[in-house]
Amino acid sequence: MHRAVRPLRARYIGYTKGTMNHGDEALIWIIRELLAPEIEVLTEGDEYDLALLGGGTLINQSPWLIDAFEAALNKAKGGMTLGTGVGDPAFWGDHFERWSALLNRCDFVGVRGPRSVQLLHQRQIEKAICVGDPYLWLRSPVERDPIPRRLGVNLGGTNNSLWGGGKDQEYLEYAAGELSALRRKDWSFIWLSVWEQDLPLLERVRARVDSLSPGVIDVRTQPLEAYAALAGCDVFLGEKLHASAMAAVAGIPFIALEYQPKVVDFAASIEMADCCLSTAIREPGALTDKIEELHGRRDVAQMKMIEARDRLRLELIEFTRAIEKRFC
Repeated sequence: MHRAVRPLRARYIGYTKGTMNHGDEALIWIIRELLAPEIEVLTEGDEYDLALLGGGTLINQSPWLIDAFEAALNKAKGGMTLGTGVGDPAFWGDHFERWSALLNRCDFVGVRGPRSVQLLHQRQIEKAICVGDPYLWLRSPVERDPIPRRLGVNLGGTNNSLWGGGKDQEYLEYAAGELSALRRKDWSFIWLSVWEQDLPLLERVRARVDSLSPGVIDVRTQPLEAYAALAGCDVFLGEKLHASAMAAVAGIPFIALEYQPKVVDFAASIEMADCCLSTAIREPGALTDKIEELHGRRDVAQMKMIEARDRLRLELIEFTRAIEKRFC
């Protein structure tokens, strides 16, 4: 009798516990499914074959990950990154001396967006390619049926680490004023939170802008409700990256608030870079004008975004098949 051969095991390095963040939690499971059944993804333990740097902005961002990823590479027979974001040194500082050495030891380096690729190529990591954010592999369970002038909204906190300066509460007050102006122009709203700490912040904005609108949806505990609500949106306003990624999965064009450089990296990967607006911009009308402008060309923007999203889905699948062919 032949003994069953176990699949290869990959040790996932990244944010895996206690984040209370929909993006971090979803990415682990998405990457696990992308590599299944040939490669089993583990989030703990010492018995593994491959070192896998997971989703999120991990490269040149989280110093503790350097040691964790190096330790995993030293034990494994191969290494890879799968849709990982690269932190811009202008925001995070430059920690590339060690990261470059580790990434050059990897067999595959797939990153989130074109800016991530550029940052690595500038540091002679030539194998880096854009495979997109793994979140884009998801499919919405609900077909689009937009309600005219319905805006999906995601806002929240950053622990006062906004790109360009300023406090979270200052920006939330600005955004609430802009959304109130849209309400007077007969826009309606749905509200989505992807991080537990953002729930009370977003609820306060909702109460100020349109207290009769439906309550904030917690995407972590209400994913189906969130996608059902998104399906009815004309356009979306997203601060957190994976809130905008949800809109892309649902096929809803979005304005992405650039609270960190990673937002533009993601938006550029799906032809939406011109729909980014820095949180440093606080002029009256700047945000409302951006939303109205996108609404006016919604169909064209949506078509470009969906085509780019679908290309990245194929890129993710081809990338994971190449990994399996190499190791399995």
